[in-house]
Amino acid sequence: MSTPRTAGTTNSTGKPTIWYLSLRSPYSWLAIRLAQKRWPELWADAELRVFFEPGEAMATEVAERRIDFPYVAMSRAKHLYILRDVRRIAGGLGLTPTWPVERDPQWDVPSLAVVAALRADAVSGRELALDLTAARWERGEDILDRAVVADSARRAGLDPALADAVDDPQVRAWGGEALEQVQRHGVFGVPMIVVGREPYWGVDRLPLAAAAHEKAEPPPVEDYLGSAVREPDLGGGDHAGGCG
Repeated sequence: MSTPRTAGTTNSTGKPTIWYLSLRSPYSWLAIRLAQKRWPELWADAELRVFFEPGEAMATEVAERRIDFPYVAMSRAKHLYILRDVRRIAGGLGLTPTWPVERDPQWDVPSLAVVAALRADAVSGRELALDLTAARWERGEDILDRAVVADSARRAGLDPALADAVDDPQVRAWGGEALEQVQRHGVFGVPMIVVGREPYWGVDRLPLAAAAHEKAEPPPVEDYLGSAVREPDLGGGDHAGGCG
C-alpha cells in the first residue's frame, strides 16, 4: 500500500492534485484499486476529498450554505449496465464485488467519519477511506452501521468514536465545507481527479490524470477512449465511466 507523500503538493507539476472519492460508488472503488496497481504516485500524492450525498443530519448545513448536490437517481437500464460493467472490470483486477442493499441510506455516517479523519491526519484518514471502501465493496459489510465504521477506524489506528462524527456540529460544518468544494469544482460524479485546474472524470481518464500529475506526455487516445485497463491481466476492452 502506498504511503502518501505531502498530499496534494508534491507532484512534478507543482500544482495540487485532488482526488474526489465516494464510499457509495463502485467506480470510486475500482479507480482506487486500479491506480494503486498502475499509477501509485497519482494515488499516493493526491489530496483526498469526499463526495457524498447529504442526508438528514446535514440538512441545516446544506440549507445555510445553499448547496445543490449534483446527484440524481439512475434509470433501471443504467443500473443493470453498471452491475455488468463493474463485474467485468473487477474481474480484470482479480476482485469480486459485493453488492450490499441499503434501505433509506444515510451516507453522512461513514462519509463524515472520513471527513473528520482526514482533518486530523491525512495518512490515517486515507487508511479509513480505504478500509471503508473495501468493507463495502470487497467484504460486503454495511458501512452505514456505526459499529462497522468503528471497526474500520480501529484498523486505521483511529479512535472508534469517529463512528459518531455525524453527531458533532463541528464535523457537520466540515462536511458542509466539503460539499461546497464539490460544488466549486463542479464535481458531478466519481472518481473525479483535479490536477491544477483540469478535471478528469471516470476510471477511463486515469491515464490522462496520471500523465498530468507527473507532467508526462499524454497516452495515446486509444488508451483512454478504448479502455483504461488494456493489459490482458486487467481485462482489456471494458470501458468505465464515472458513477457518483
